[in-house]
Formats: sequence, C-alpha cells, structure tokens
Amino acid sequence: MIPKRPGNKPLLCAGAAAGEARCALIMLHGRRGAQERLLSVAQRVAPPDVAIYVPSPPEVAWWPQPARIHVPAEDPHLAASLAYLDTIVQSAVDAGIPTTRIVIAGLSQGACLALEYAALGRQQYRAVFALSGALLGTMARKAPVVATAGKPLTRRQAAKLRQQPAVIKPAKTRYNAGLFGQTIRISVHSQDPHIPVPSVEESSALLAALGADVTVEIEPGRGHGLIQTDIARLRDALMERPADTAKPAPEGEPARATASLPSTRATNSTNWRLRAGKREDRPAQRRDRPKKRDKRVGKKRAERLNG
Repeated sequence: MIPKRPGNKPLLCAGAAAGEARCALIMLHGRRGAQERLLSVAQRVAPPDVAIYVPSPPEVAWWPQPARIHVPAEDPHLAASLAYLDTIVQSAVDAGIPTTRIVIAGLSQGACLALEYAALGRQQYRAVFALSGALLGTMARKAPVVATAGKPLTRRQAAKLRQQPAVIKPAKTRYNAGLFGQTIRISVHSQDPHIPVPSVEESSALLAALGADVTVEIEPGRGHGLIQTDIARLRDALMERPADTAKPAPEGEPARATASLPSTRATNSTNWRLRAGKREDRPAQRRDRPKKRDKRVGKKRAERLNG
C-alpha cells in the first residue's frame, strides 16, 4: 500500500499486477501536467507484463519554483517529492520487482525530479529517462527574478529571466559518486524554451563524472516535451532481457552466465553527430592502395626521352 501525500491525486496504476509483473515503469509528469495523458503514453509504451505507476504531485507541481529558479537541496517540497518517489519504488520492490527492473521516466519538471533522484544513487535502476529535463541548479540564473509573493511572473519578468546567463552550478558533493554505470538518457529540443542545451550538457558531464552511463539526444527545432525517438527508446528499455527470466542459482552452485543483448545505445558525442546527419559507421579510408598514375605525366616523359 503506497501512502498518499497530502493534497495528492490518487496514484494511477495500469498494466500487469505488481506481484505478477516482469518490470515496472514509473512516469512523472511535469508542472501543470495531465496525469491521465501521461498514463496513456505509458500504456502505449509498456508491454503487457509491465506494471505502470503514474503518481501526481500536490497541487500542480513537484515544487513551486520554476525550472530557471535555483532549488536548494534542503527545499522541503523537493525533499517531500523525493521521499514520495522512494515509497513508490519501495512498494514495487516489496511486490517482488527488483530495482534493476524498474524504469523511471519523467517529463519536464518530472524529468528534473527523476534525474535528481537518480543522482542521489540510492539504488541501481534499469534506466532513468529525462524527457526535456536537466539536473536542478544547472538552469538557475545569476540574479533570479523573484515575483511578488502570491503572484505569477509578468511577461517582462519572464523575458528577463530567459536572457540571464546560467552561472549557478549544482555541488558535486550533493550527489553520490557511486552510480556505477547507471543508464541515464536525457532528451531535449535544441531550442527548448525551458531547458537550455547548455544545462543538458552540464548535467550529462556531471552525471558521467559520478559514474553514470549517460546518453544525450538533441532534436533540432523548438519545443518542450517528447522528441521523435523517446517512445522507441522507452519501449526498448522495457523489452524482455535474459536477466529478467534467469532464475537464481541454488546454494553452493555457481550462477550460469547469460548472454546479454547487444547495446544499441550511442554515446553523447555520437548522438550529437548522428543528429547532425553524419555517419558513424563509415569505414576508415585505406592508405595502402597504390595511387593512380597520371597518364599525361607518362606521355610527357616519353616525349622528352624520344626527343
């Protein structure tokens, strides 16, 4: 039984029953996001033997600050959201789904929450997806514009906020340096109005320094949300693997090695080159081939010798 946070909407569950599921998918929607809409996306992505959890924050956001306002680690709203996500993960584990078979995916502010949760390194998960998101702190501004208490930002304040350069960086000591190859994928549009590409690059570098296996995909154009490859990448992460059906070896008998599926995930730099349209599988040019002789040079030499 997952405890309900004060002010939360009910936790939406779909797919296979937790006790019978092979994997679990936890999807976190963004600021003012529609819980039911994200559930329909999860149902389209997940195979029938995957349990789906779509939680909802209190009111309209996981924390009240916009993405470009610095959120400190001790923020009570952030701490409560991380603790609530922890209870959902623990409930899946109690139902018999290990964390290595749990995929956490977030959209917008939910993506920031997913990255923050993964960077703490509490457990090893199958994959963490940040769909249009970055680590908290990488998007903060030098002089944050603070609106009047209880009133939203005006258009002029929002425009000024977008023009300020990002200078505040998250402290590395805030996170766990033992991510040990945790698979993390970050996707964003090149002209995202809320998540700047430099913030994604900084988040990728920081997570890689902590030991994670980070993949970044940047889609050209303006937008905020899913990019074209997100659905396929999520579906691939939830597909059955040999380790999912492997039974534990009896006591005193060594475990048998299972063949792993070939990885099709590219590195950060490879993804950026692929998005630019360059081929990475082009074979190296051979240098041991003899150069073709210019017929005109041979003709002139023959005329001098005969001449």
